[in-house]
Amino acid sequence: MSKRDTMRCLCRGNWTTARDSRRPLGPQNDRCVCAYLGALFRIIPRKRERAQPRRFCDQRQLRNVNTDNNEALRASALYNLNLKKFGDHKILGMWERSENTNSQLQGNQVLINARTNAPIANADIRNANNRVDYRTYITPGADYRSWFAGTFADRQPVRLNGIDYKKDFTDRSVSGNKSEAKTYVLATQSSFVDKKVFVSLGYRRDDYKTLTRIASLLAANDPRVTSGARYAGDGVLTDQYLPINNETFDTYTAGFVWHALKNVSLFANQATNVAPAMTNRRVIANNFDVPSPVKGKGYDTGVMLRFFDNRFNARLTYFKGENPGNPVNRVNSVVVDHDRIISALLTSNNPATGRPYLTEAEAQEKFVYLKSRGGTVGTYGGALLDGLSDDVTTGYEADLKFNPSRNWTFTGAFSYTKLERGNIFAEFDPWFAQVRPYLERFGNPRVWSTKTTSP
Repeated sequence: MSKRDTMRCLCRGNWTTARDSRRPLGPQNDRCVCAYLGALFRIIPRKRERAQPRRFCDQRQLRNVNTDNNEALRASALYNLNLKKFGDHKILGMWERSENTNSQLQGNQVLINARTNAPIANADIRNANNRVDYRTYITPGADYRSWFAGTFADRQPVRLNGIDYKKDFTDRSVSGNKSEAKTYVLATQSSFVDKKVFVSLGYRRDDYKTLTRIASLLAANDPRVTSGARYAGDGVLTDQYLPINNETFDTYTAGFVWHALKNVSLFANQATNVAPAMTNRRVIANNFDVPSPVKGKGYDTGVMLRFFDNRFNARLTYFKGENPGNPVNRVNSVVVDHDRIISALLTSNNPATGRPYLTEAEAQEKFVYLKSRGGTVGTYGGALLDGLSDDVTTGYEADLKFNPSRNWTFTGAFSYTKLERGNIFAEFDPWFAQVRPYLERFGNPRVWSTKTTSP
């Protein structure tokens, strides 16, 4: 690049100009990694006298490959018991064994040396600097919708500095889980007083086991790498699993229906429920481990009306559900931002000592994303973090049906639901109260505003 030429690129919204064309640019003397790559590939010279508007559209396309498989084996039996004046009873027993396996492979398109199969910028193929969409250089006055390495679907080679690069996908985030369950159900339905009163009872037990699939990175000597089919550092799922939870859940239901009058019936029901832990999410409350099962309770009461010889029927219901400690609030940015600070302290020298603010061991201990993936590859440079909340759902619904004649049927329905969430991400405050003093001990070094790397 000549001294008369400057280079324009955009990295996270900042324009950058090469400082000195006589020496190679790099992170050590320029804030912008894109500037270093641009100087290396000698792209997009412009005339200094022409100022152009700052327009850019960030593109971060992902390829997701999701699999989900369910298998179940079930057996049930029903027994009728008529005790005459003591009621008519139906007793149901059921046993089920089920298994669910799922996986997700997620990654970006990267540039690979067509001859050596090495990534373009960083030896770790998952590193963001290898991505095609991080090289979105724009030519002043040209179509801003076009980008340097072709379209996302384009698989044609890219030639840079006399080197051919191919575009391929890498699995930078891989995860897999399995759940195994044995379920036992015992339920009864009984009628009394000439079938004017119905009572139902149910009990269910689930022996529930969750496992996470072990992930690893492909080594350079792996046959899939040496054959050229995959790349060193690619994330892969093995056939091994680590147990996460092995729990037993007991739930019940109880309800009744009372035909109080010829045209009026009253009903009520109460049931408990349990949502097993989501093994692909993490929460602060469990030291960045998987969430605890959500144990909830539901109620519904109402009235059924019948008129005109049962030609008109109406069912009016009020319901309420309670789910405390529900991990439904996505707060990934908390982990990403925290780990960027730790990464900056690890990769930047303290002017007072001439050494990094943190050692490698100290940084590894502090990185949250290492905890969040449970010792496996999981998410790179981030975490799948959820914030807890106490959820209460209330509402009512009406179902109407009218048969004025044999040929006509009119139906109508109305429903209203209100969701209230309280104590949203309340676990953040005590966690940050412990983290903040540690970060404040470093003061306010320049590294906070110049480093944008991820771990």
